[in-house]
Amino acid sequence: MIAELQIQFGHLDDAEDSLTRAVNIARSNEELFYLAELQRLKGLLHRAQGKEQAAREALGEALETARSQGATGWEKRILETMEQA
Repeated sequence: MIAELQIQFGHLDDAEDSLTRAVNIARSNEELFYLAELQRLKGLLHRAQGKEQAAREALGEALETARSQGATGWEKRILETMEQA
């Protein structure tokens, strides 16, 4: 996802815009299969911004979403991200 690259290269405002648009599109189209990943990326963004509490909350929401969808692949990826904190 472009937002992940934007985070890696320090383009945090662009990443925030990209994630906001992606979440809005996913929700408006009811295409929620990437929602957990978008929430994980939001957690990474918050972490990069130095907002640890917001990062933990976003990652917690991502984990909850993945589990509610039975998305074990996303769940594993989110748990790995949480361990990197």
